[in-house]
Amino acid sequence: MLLRLGQLLSNDPRLSKMLDKAHGLSKLSNLFANLLSSDLRNHCQLAKIENDELTVMVDGSIWASKLRYAIPDILKDLRTQPEFKSIKKIIYRVSASQSAVSLLEKTKTSKPEFSKENAALLKQLKEKLSKKCTNLK
Repeated sequence: MLLRLGQLLSNDPRLSKMLDKAHGLSKLSNLFANLLSSDLRNHCQLAKIENDELTVMVDGSIWASKLRYAIPDILKDLRTQPEFKSIKKIIYRVSASQSAVSLLEKTKTSKPEFSKENAALLKQLKEKLSKKCTNLK
């Protein structure tokens, strides 16, 4: 007989506890997102709350910088919410997958484009250097 997911979760106390924690974090995540400015909201995700610290995952270094400058105002707004009254510090981390993508984009190299005149000059220089190098041998 197939068990429904809800039945399976309610039968195992550990799974039930994890599900309750996930639901609670989801609710807090929505509250947190509503306190962020519209530009930050799409780039920040509440990751965890531990003791008096709130950890936020950010999807890029630019957004981490913007979040860093907004933290004092966010903390002030958080403290107006009963669920976040005890929060004293916001920690942020740049998501590894996004930072890796950013790094790859920065390291991509393309061929330099030269004007026709510069290309001709470089070709002449190459030929002259090639002749001089063969004379040195």
